[in-house]
Amino acid sequence: MPLLESVLSIKVVTELTTLATNTAFDVQSDAFETLREIMLLDNDHAKREAFMQTNFATILELITKISADPNYFARRKALALLNDCLRKYPACKKEYINDKDNLKKMMNHLLDINKEI
Repeated sequence: MPLLESVLSIKVVTELTTLATNTAFDVQSDAFETLREIMLLDNDHAKREAFMQTNFATILELITKISADPNYFARRKALALLNDCLRKYPACKKEYINDKDNLKKMMNHLLDINKEI
């Protein structure tokens, strides 16, 4: 089984999002970098796009959960990952902007005391 197919699963993404909220900074950082590579690298774009479209609701739920984490780094990286995914996958972007709850969540992020969020 090729490496991409073994890591391109919702089970792996779920585990990585759990690690992204770990208290150890190096674990968080590695988890976010791996998530970024799984979701955004350009090689074999068709498989990644199909994976994202199929699992977008679950991935969005996981990223939203991280963006509500009290840890500043986790929140910032989760929102950056969401932004990059929405820019790369137009079908996911359309699904995201059609949900009014997502607008509410983003507006609440604007109330954050950290201006970088």
